[in-house]
Amino acid sequence: MKSKKINKIDLTYYYEKLPNGFKIYYLNIPNKKEYMVTLVTRYGSNYNKFSVNNKNYDKPLGIAHFLEHKNFEQESGEKPFEFFEKSGSMVNASTSFDYTAYYCAGTTNFKENLEYLLKFVSEPYYTDENVEKEQGIIAQELKMYNDNPEEILVRTLRESLYHENPRKYDIGGTVDTIKKITKEDLYDCYNTFYSPNNMYLVITGNFDRDEAHNIIMNSNYAKKENVEFEIPEINEKDKVVVTNKIITGDIAIDKLIIGIKINRDTLGDIEDKQKRLYIKIIEHLLFGRTSEFLEEAHINNLFTYFDSYTTKVDNFTILELNAITEDKNKLLKIIENTLNNIKIDKSSFERMKKVILADYIKGSESVEGMNYDLMMDELEAGEIEDNYYERIKSLDYQTLINILNKIDFTNKSVIIMEKNN
Repeated sequence: MKSKKINKIDLTYYYEKLPNGFKIYYLNIPNKKEYMVTLVTRYGSNYNKFSVNNKNYDKPLGIAHFLEHKNFEQESGEKPFEFFEKSGSMVNASTSFDYTAYYCAGTTNFKENLEYLLKFVSEPYYTDENVEKEQGIIAQELKMYNDNPEEILVRTLRESLYHENPRKYDIGGTVDTIKKITKEDLYDCYNTFYSPNNMYLVITGNFDRDEAHNIIMNSNYAKKENVEFEIPEINEKDKVVVTNKIITGDIAIDKLIIGIKINRDTLGDIEDKQKRLYIKIIEHLLFGRTSEFLEEAHINNLFTYFDSYTTKVDNFTILELNAITEDKNKLLKIIENTLNNIKIDKSSFERMKKVILADYIKGSESVEGMNYDLMMDELEAGEIEDNYYERIKSLDYQTLINILNKIDFTNKSVIIMEKNN
C-alpha cells in the first residue's frame, strides 16, 4: 500500500491496486465521526456500444441506469436499503453518463456496511420476472421526468449541443428502449463493465484502514477475473447542432438555458487540467457571485434564479447558464453584452484564484466532499490530484488571456422555454 500527502490540506491518502486491477483509495479525515464508501464502475449511459473478444454489442438506451436499479435485487430476497437502515446508515446509487456509483455512509457498523456493499453489488441476480417488474417501475419514473419542465429544458440543450456524443440521450433511456432490455442484456453489460480493472473504491472519513483492507481482500473484488472490452471512438463535431430554439412548457415563469461548447484541443499546448481550470475561472469571473453581470442583473431584477457551471465532456468543456426570468429578452441582451465585451484584469484574476483556494481548503473538511473529489480525480485522470493547491497558484494571467482569446463564445445553443398559452 502506497501513501501520498495532499499538498496544503494536511491529509494523506493511501492507495493500492490489486493484481486484477481493482483500485482502492483510503483517506482518513481527523475529528470526524462519519465515513463514506463509494464503489465505482466506469460505466454509464454513454456505453451502449462495445465489443468483447471481437464480438460487437449494441444495447438499448438506458441499460446502465436499469442495471443500477437491478443490482439492489438480491437472490435471497434481502433488501439492501433495509439492511443499512437497521444501523441508521445510508445506501444509494447513481448513474451518470460515464460512471455508476454505489455508496454508503454512516457513523457506526463500518465493517458490516463495507462487507455488505461489496457483496450485493458483486452478486447480480436478474430474472425475466424481476426485469419485467423493473421495466414498469422505470417507465413510471421516465414518464414523470418527461413531464418535468427542467428535465425537458436540459434534454433540449443536450440535443442542441451534440451531433454524435451519446450525452444527447437521456441517462434513463426512453419507455420504448427499456422495454427491449432483457436479463441477457443485463448480464452482458454487468460481466463486461463490472470487471475489477474497470472499477475502484474510495473510502473517506472515520474508519480503520487495516480493517477496510482486510474486508476488501476477502471480497469478491479481490478474486474476480477481468474482462477486456473496447469502446468505439466518438468523433464529435466542434460546432453546436442548433443555435437557438424556443419550446413551451407548463411553467409560471420563462426558463432559459445556454450551453457554450468549447473544444479544449483548440486552446493551446498546455496540460488539459490547466485548461479546465482557466475555463472555470473565466466562468466565475464572467457569471459568478461577484461578477459585474450578476450585479447588473440583480439591480434590474432580471431573474428569480440563476446559476453557471462548467462540465467536462471528453475533449470539450460546456459552459452552461441556467435562469428563470420574467424578462428573457433583457437578460439575454446582458448575457450577450457580457460575452461580446469580455474584460478580465489581473487583479480580478488573482482574487479569483484566492477564492478557489479558500473553497478548496474549506472543502477538505467534508467527508462527502473529499470522497467525491477523489472519485472524480480517479475517473477523469486515473490518479488523485494531490497538488491542486500549487496547480491553482501556478496559473498565470497571460495564459488566461491567451485562452480567453481562443474561445469562440458564439458557438452556443440558446434554449428558451416559454409559458404555455
